Amino acid sequence: MKLIKNKEIYTGNEVIYQGYIRFDQKIAEVGNMEDFVEKADDEEIVTEGNILIPGFIDVHSHGGYGKDNMDALPEEISSMVNKMAAEEGITTYFCTTMTQTYDKIEAAMKNIASAAEKNPIIQGIHVEGPFISEKYKGAQDASFIKKPDEKTLEVWNKISGGLIRIVTYAPEEADAQFEAWCEEHKVVL
Repeated sequence: MKLIKNKEIYTGNEVIYQGYIRFDQKIAEVGNMEDFVEKADDEEIVTEGNILIPGFIDVHSHGGYGKDNMDALPEEISSMVNKMAAEEGITTYFCTTMTQTYDKIEAAMKNIASAAEKNPIIQGIHVEGPFISEKYKGAQDASFIKKPDEKTLEVWNKISGGLIRIVTYAPEEADAQFEAWCEEHKVVL
């Protein structure tokens, strides 16, 4: 079992100021150094930093390192995500799209799905637009804004291999069918 000790550990529920962690594929044990008992199979890993935190889950990022989820090729998306993991500490990534033509969104869905097949860090897609409000569009291009449509979302979800997990939308523009489809498919609105 791998072991890291004498660290400040943030568990999500508490901070252990002088702690240890045992893990393999999953965390097996976390505790205070005062309760630490060495085990025969311990393989201590020495790290430079003094703080251990859970990996970050990025649910809203359009890209990084010169790449964009809307037009990057699958291998470029995967490389970008790997760099985010190595340099920023993400462990889970939701590729975020933007308000664009349906053709461009569909192409992005295909590329993201292909990247996700080979990269387990990519766990979903956040569809940001085109189902947003013109009044609150932010940096999105108003000419591509559309009324929320569950049939379109269903097509995109099929193209993406079922990866759509979040949809940013204008609730005042949506009907009950759109929201019901999202609820049924466990898509966070």
